[in-house]
Amino acid sequence: MRVMLVHLSDLHITGSRDVVLSRFSQIADGVRNLDYSLDLCTIVVTGDLAYSGKEEQYVVAWDFLIKLRDELVLKLTSRDSNCAVPVHFVGVPGNHDCDFEKSGTARDMILDGVLKDPNKALDNSVVQICIQAQDSFFEFLGNHASGNRVESANIGTPYDSRLYYEYRFGSGDQTIRFMCCNTPWLSRLRDIQGQLFYPTDAVPCGTSDHALSIAIFHHPYPWLETTNRRSFQKRIEEVADLVLTGHEHDATRRTQQSEKGGRNTYIEGGALHDAEDQASSIFNAFVIDTDLKKQKFVRLLWDGEKYSPSVAFPQGKDGAGLAWEEFQINRLRQSVRFSLSPKIEEYLDDPDVYLTHRHRGNLKLSDVFVFPDLREAHLGKDTQQSVIRGEHLLDLVSRKPHLIITGDSQCGKTSLAKMLYRRLHEYGDVPVILPCDRRPPTDDSLFGYIEELFAEQYDPASLTSYRQMDRNRRVVIIDDYHKLPLSASTKKKFIANLAKFSGRIILLASDILLVEDLTSRDERTATVPSFALYRIQAFGHLLRNQLVERWLLLNTETDADGVNFAHNLTTITRQLNTLIGKNFVPPFPVYILSVLQASEAATPIDTTASTHGYFYELFIKLALASGKTQIEYDVVTAYLRHLSYYLFANSLKEIDETTFRQIHALYEQRYDITRSFEGLRDALTERHMIVRVGSRYRFKHPYQYYFFVAAYMRDHLNEVEIRDHLRKLSRALFIQQNANILLFLAHLSKNPAIVDEMLSAAQEHYNNFAPALLTEDAKFLDQFEKVADDFVYEERDPKKVREEMLEALDRENPPAPEETETPELIDPASPLAQINAAFKTLQILGQILKNFPGSMEGPTKLDIARACVSLGRRINSFFFQLIRENERTIVQDIAAIVRVRFPNFKDDELERRARETVVGMAKLLSYGLVKRVSHAIGSPYLNTTYEKLVKENPDSSTRLIELSTRLDHSGTVPDEQIKELAHEFKSSHLPLWILRGLVVEHFYLFPVEYRVKQRVCESLGIAYSQLQTADPSRKLLPSSKSE
Repeated sequence: MRVMLVHLSDLHITGSRDVVLSRFSQIADGVRNLDYSLDLCTIVVTGDLAYSGKEEQYVVAWDFLIKLRDELVLKLTSRDSNCAVPVHFVGVPGNHDCDFEKSGTARDMILDGVLKDPNKALDNSVVQICIQAQDSFFEFLGNHASGNRVESANIGTPYDSRLYYEYRFGSGDQTIRFMCCNTPWLSRLRDIQGQLFYPTDAVPCGTSDHALSIAIFHHPYPWLETTNRRSFQKRIEEVADLVLTGHEHDATRRTQQSEKGGRNTYIEGGALHDAEDQASSIFNAFVIDTDLKKQKFVRLLWDGEKYSPSVAFPQGKDGAGLAWEEFQINRLRQSVRFSLSPKIEEYLDDPDVYLTHRHRGNLKLSDVFVFPDLREAHLGKDTQQSVIRGEHLLDLVSRKPHLIITGDSQCGKTSLAKMLYRRLHEYGDVPVILPCDRRPPTDDSLFGYIEELFAEQYDPASLTSYRQMDRNRRVVIIDDYHKLPLSASTKKKFIANLAKFSGRIILLASDILLVEDLTSRDERTATVPSFALYRIQAFGHLLRNQLVERWLLLNTETDADGVNFAHNLTTITRQLNTLIGKNFVPPFPVYILSVLQASEAATPIDTTASTHGYFYELFIKLALASGKTQIEYDVVTAYLRHLSYYLFANSLKEIDETTFRQIHALYEQRYDITRSFEGLRDALTERHMIVRVGSRYRFKHPYQYYFFVAAYMRDHLNEVEIRDHLRKLSRALFIQQNANILLFLAHLSKNPAIVDEMLSAAQEHYNNFAPALLTEDAKFLDQFEKVADDFVYEERDPKKVREEMLEALDRENPPAPEETETPELIDPASPLAQINAAFKTLQILGQILKNFPGSMEGPTKLDIARACVSLGRRINSFFFQLIRENERTIVQDIAAIVRVRFPNFKDDELERRARETVVGMAKLLSYGLVKRVSHAIGSPYLNTTYEKLVKENPDSSTRLIELSTRLDHSGTVPDEQIKELAHEFKSSHLPLWILRGLVVEHFYLFPVEYRVKQRVCESLGIAYSQLQTADPSRKLLPSSKSE
């Protein structure tokens, strides 16, 4: 069944002159293209239909609603082309639907009595007096609402039928239940938050067979008395899928999971008609497909002519530009509940690593889990492989009944198996996980074996229901399938029998070769179903961001829309990106969570190493602690430093066993220690420090190799050989390995020898160029065609912008579990090699500066910051000269490119376009260098260093770099500083353009109070196009919470 809900709230109708009454057609227009295959539509009003509960106000209200209904019937598209979409109306009263002129002092006295003794809510005579203020509303409801109302007496609740009632609508064999709760029955003229009461038992408990259960009431939970709030909320969480409310005029939407595993979507309506702001009008609309478990949601805002959708919701390709989202039925109300056993609950909750959070204590897997992306694999076929996004993984499981998922040993296969189990169970399927450490039967006794597992994982009393259920709802999940103690031929027989019993089978395995036979069909294996094969992908930028978001939001006091949250999120993701580097560390959840937990715990860090160095060592310790046998940490880490340095000094990536034994012997000789070669080799292999590929050995992950080479050099910096290596590495940073080793050395040490060598290397880059000022030295750009600089800032949701940027990064640089090394073919004397080396020098020096802000002396920090800023500015001067000296050639080359795309352009138009492009290139290069330098040295702990640097060199370029660092790392926008710079740059074209770009970029990425944005945009001459919003803070007049 596919149903549309048009959610209206807080209409506050006073009379026939209300402006909202003429917008019924525009409301219908706003939703007409949300879907083209509807089975039914329901208009849901969550209170305050009238302004003061007067009978004449409901007469006007009904005229409005009947016109809206007729428009919807006319404009909506039915699944059945032969008939119109049926449109229903349901509603609950709000506090404005109370006519307090009808009630006297007796009602006020009774209200006080009910609050003192809630049992009086069972006394119908008491309820009658309390509800008499709502007589006009219920008369209207009885005369005009849809006729499918179910009275409380027919539901099994002893309470008055105006305290609680239901509506039920159906299509085919499915029904929707609307559970209507009259929360304002004890309302007064001025409600006080936390002092209302609603009898929890008025809402029937227990399971239901309805395809969708929707609770509607006017007041959000905080308006109820504290104890009553908890019990009422608990009841609603048990019986409802959706919860629709109103009252506060604050349009919000969230999904909440209870401790028992219930899942509820809360949607609070904005005001369709706000007496304080006549121009403001908001309503919600959504489409739910109960078969596909999908939804589309949109919030629509009046723009003066029509209702336009907010940009803050997922975009798709349908008529309204909206994407389908996952929708979960609340598993707590399923009619046949297969209750999980405590043992399997404990197993599913276990994240397999110790995770704790200072605000939440010990964490469950579901607290932090983010579904990974999967890439389709075709064995032996060179075909394009599609990627399944994590949020669509459950769709894949429903479409592919037989599925194999493979991945690296640390990619999170077991966690994925657990969460698939959990989600499938929530969706109404019955998964059973089959252990890989037991030998399962392969004959017909297999079915009894699975039933035994079912009885272990569920309530045994439901075994009969399990036996009788549709086999397509039975799911068998096998984690570590490659470890199943069966031969290859026996596995085929086992899978063939398993497929007879279970409609869906999900296998998770490490080695793709071990499951090859299941991904293809031939005559000999005709009884074995063919399996689709997918591989778990490493986390890209977007999924890392989502995981960090989940971690930060574990603190329930965190404001997800606040500026501090956005800055914390950005800081942590930058730290993760630095650690992961060019895939030094596999970007899998176990590594990311290790960083998050260590940061959260504020673990003391050795000040001789940086935070990043500490984390790399943490990864090493976690790996070394993962084996089944005890090892000596000091011995093993010294051994790995010795091994890695041998490989580095001899330019080796991997070694055969003979060479490995020779290195082992050298270690024993140098350190006067005897250890078993086989024992160390096997222990390091087991712990994924060393991997064997054929007959050769290498480090498993790049970060392990770089870490131990850098650690060896750190420990031997007093040796001439190491000093010589340090000098050679710093002068050849265009070679990737050299840059990586020095970057790791920067994480591990601030030794003056390293700082001096890098400062010296920085001075050598472009030392024949003066640092760019971006003023007089950029005047040459004026000879080119003048480009209009009409800056426009179109306000957007920063979260959405960040996600789009991260998605673009993932498209350009798809995440990979290992570093991809290519042969170093760059000519050291080429301009490309020189620029690359300069940028690497800037990165390494900046990393040293940021790594030790509290333990490095001020003069040294200033020296490093000065060197980085000067190098970035000299690179800018190099590009300026390159453009000046090659002006004609560049313009001709660009014109030739433009001609290919626009062959009809005349020569003068081609020339103009080419010159505009040159100016644009120069601007972007300068802007990019300002950002690169500020990113290299930016830290919230170095403000004093930046201030000294600007005082020393108050030129335009340095001040823009300092502003960029401040915008990136401060929770506030320095609007006075921006205004001052705008005044100074008013006659300097390029600095002003860069300043505008820095500000607009910040506005797109971080939440900023709209008045600050208006002020800054005005001072910079930026056109500001404001986003329509339901944010109550933007109302011209503040609204009272008691209204």
